[in-house]
Amino acid sequence: MKAGSREIPSMSPTEYETAISDFLRSKGVTRCPTAYVAPTHGGETDRAALRDHANALKAARLQKLSALRRPVTPPGIA
Repeated sequence: MKAGSREIPSMSPTEYETAISDFLRSKGVTRCPTAYVAPTHGGETDRAALRDHANALKAARLQKLSALRRPVTPPGIA
């Protein structure tokens, strides 16, 4: 170990599982977290949720882009 670096204490498997559960619960994660890493992970329900999420993001991005492309009319001009 290099001078000045800190050693990270190891966790038992039980502590690790508890820490992961606490993290997921505190963040409100209700789906398999690996489904959001790559579409090939998780079950079909998770992949469907991931597709829905991606579609919602795309729709929001396109709506914002559309709003930015509209010409701005100065006040008082009809």
